[in-house]
Amino acid sequence: MNHKTSSRDLKLRALSLGIAAALAAPIVSAQSLPSGFVDATNVTAPTGDATNMTVNVTGPRAYAEWGSFDVGTGNSFTVTSDAGVGN
Repeated sequence: MNHKTSSRDLKLRALSLGIAAALAAPIVSAQSLPSGFVDATNVTAPTGDATNMTVNVTGPRAYAEWGSFDVGTGNSFTVTSDAGVGN
């Protein structure tokens, strides 16, 4: 085996290892639920757990502001109303 073949083999092995490492890396997904509940009018603070979040509308003309808003696959964001506010 000459030097060129040996160098080529090493490069192919390094490339193979790099591809294998990339395929084995954990997948980074988007944020799973809204975050940064900033301000609200007629909306309660969010409640729930790591995969489910609920806010309750308590009156007409509700407003809520979030730092970021995303609901990832498999998670839920629910808006309820105990004030008789229509959908």
